[in-house]
This record gives sequence, C-alpha cells and structure tokens, in this order.
Amino acid sequence: MSKLKEWAKPFRGKTVIVRLDLNIPVKDGVLGDERRLCEVAPTMRALVDEQARPILLSHWGKPGGRVVPSLSLAPLAKRLAFHTDRPVSFCESPLGIGTKPQAGVMTLLENCRFLPGETQGDCALAQAWAKLGDSFILDAFSVAHRPHASVSGIGRLLPSVSGPLLRRELEGLLPLREGPKRPFWVVMGGAKLSTKLPLMDALRPRVEGFVVGGGIANTFLLAKGIEVGTSLVDHNSLTWAKNYLGQEGRGDAPPVILPEEVVVKGKEFRTVAVNDVKEEEAIMDIPAREVGRMTMALREAATVFWNGAFGAFEIPGAERGTLSLASLLSKWDGYVVAGGGETLASLEEAGVKGAFSFESLGGGATLAYIAGENLPGLEVLE
Repeated sequence: MSKLKEWAKPFRGKTVIVRLDLNIPVKDGVLGDERRLCEVAPTMRALVDEQARPILLSHWGKPGGRVVPSLSLAPLAKRLAFHTDRPVSFCESPLGIGTKPQAGVMTLLENCRFLPGETQGDCALAQAWAKLGDSFILDAFSVAHRPHASVSGIGRLLPSVSGPLLRRELEGLLPLREGPKRPFWVVMGGAKLSTKLPLMDALRPRVEGFVVGGGIANTFLLAKGIEVGTSLVDHNSLTWAKNYLGQEGRGDAPPVILPEEVVVKGKEFRTVAVNDVKEEEAIMDIPAREVGRMTMALREAATVFWNGAFGAFEIPGAERGTLSLASLLSKWDGYVVAGGGETLASLEEAGVKGAFSFESLGGGATLAYIAGENLPGLEVLE
C-alpha cells in the first residue's frame, strides 16, 4: 500500500482518465467472478485518497458498437463502490457528456464499446475522451494489444503512464518473453488453434514441447487423420496443423502431446480412445487420468505456461479435465504461469487460486506479449 500511495501522489487533485478492464463474467444476469474488481480496488482507493478525479473507461462484453442495455456498466459501478469502499458516480454517456468530476470521487463512464469508433481506433473519439482529463493511465493489460481509441488512442494525446496492475502483469510475464529457464513447456487449450499460432511459431526455438487439449487438440487429431465426429475443429488452421505435424520432432518443431483418451458426448457422456469417436459424437473433455499422462513430461520443467481450458469447461460433465489440470499444475515446482479469463476461472473452481507463480488477467494480450509482439497500448506509455 505504501508503494501505491507513492505512485498516486503525482495525480493529487488532477483529473485522470483510467482505462480499466471490468469485463467480468455474467450468466443469466448474475455477475460471476469479481476478481477484476478486486484487483483494481487498491489502485482506485489510492487515487481517490489523493483527491484525484478518476474518470474510468472500460468495456463489458462485445456489444458491437451499439447500445446493449444488458451490457451497461451501471451494475459494475455499484460493485466497484462496494470493493473500494469509495464513492463511484456513474455517467450514462460513454462519451462523458455532462460529466463534472469531483475530487475524491470515481466517475465510471458507460461501456466504451457502445461506440463503434472505439474498436476502430477513431481519432476523434480518442480526442473527445482526452479533453476530459489531464493525464492517462492504462491499467488494463488485457487490451494493451488492441489499437483501440480508449487504449493507444488516448495514450497518444495525453501524458500517459502504466498503472500498477499493468506493471505487475509485465513483471510476471517478462520471464516468459525474455529467456525463460529451460526446460520450458507450454500447455494450451481453448477453442481455436488460430489464436495460438503466433505463440507456437514464436516459441518453437525456446520450448521443449506443447501439451494440447480442448478444441485445438481436435484440430491436431483431425490433421492426423483421426475421426473426431461433430467435435469443434478450427478448419482454417487445419493445413497449418498438418504441416507442423509433418515437421514434428525435427528442427524447430518441438513435439505436440495430444490426448489418447477423450470424453465424448452423443446420447450420453462416455470415455473412449481417440480412435473410437463415433461420427455422431463430439469430444467434450479429457479424463483426469489422461491429463496426468499428458503432463508427465512437465515434471522436470523449470518454466510452464498454461492458457485455455481442456474441454467445454462451462458444461457440467465436461469440466473435469480442466480442473484436474489446474490442480496438477498448482503443485508444480518451477515458474508456472496461468493466463486468460477461462483459465483463471478454473483455478477458482478448483480451489487453487493464488497457488501459481503468476496468474495473468490477460488473454490475447498475454499470448501476444509472450510471443514478442509489440503491443500498441504499451508503445504510447512514457
């Protein structure tokens, strides 16, 4: 807290625009894991206690540049006030029209993605926001890879600095970006292989191998000629997967460890060998014992990075593989990093939250940073 107070002192009495990520999960109108609110609370308290005037920008969901009432940030204003124990004023306009920030009070603007210019990086929109404040704080690492108006757009127009959460993310992920200790293994799940390709290509010379589950494992299995029924497959990445498997074990194409047993759903859930998936069945998960086999190679690893669920985590009966993986990796020695919203949600459910060396709130930004890409949001910071 003493470090936070020192960090906040330069903003005393000033109006500062803060880009946050309050994009917490919601199901049937009920808020889910509020970790993101808990994480930003200490920073917000530090600013308010310095009598700063924080104007907060955040997105929630994917409204597609139009007003979607169910994605209004109004409920989050109340939850932010609860977590910070400080006053929060909510502005119904994402542009901050009519906003008169008060010293020592947070002002949360409506969902910035209600405006089509946000994701388009519209300069006029960035200028409209920049006029509201004296300086800009980017404290949402999860969007630092986006050239959005509320990220790099404002950052080019105002004196801009990184917030404490963003700094923590960079410190936690730096060992993976620059010279990770070997042996280094990457564990990947999730739906689309295409989202992981830049990372796999960038890390080829630096890793011992990839342990793969989820929908991306289905794509690799199909690339090997194995029937996957009606399973989720990233057909756009199928050729890439075939080419990779043709090079596997040679040069800079480290091995990909795939499941040999899977949990499928047809008329009912059943566990089968990957060669026994029927045409009408879909691969939904990986059994716990198979997760144990797949991760055996990691026991001597000095560094492990995990991103993505190993099955349809949100469906009852298809979450065991991911939860088993969370439990196993939480006990690993070495530097173990878990990243991404779905991944962190599994840590919570498995009861191992806080057990990893570092738990990154970023998803795509984490993958891009580890892959060595330049992030637009970081390039504009002082």
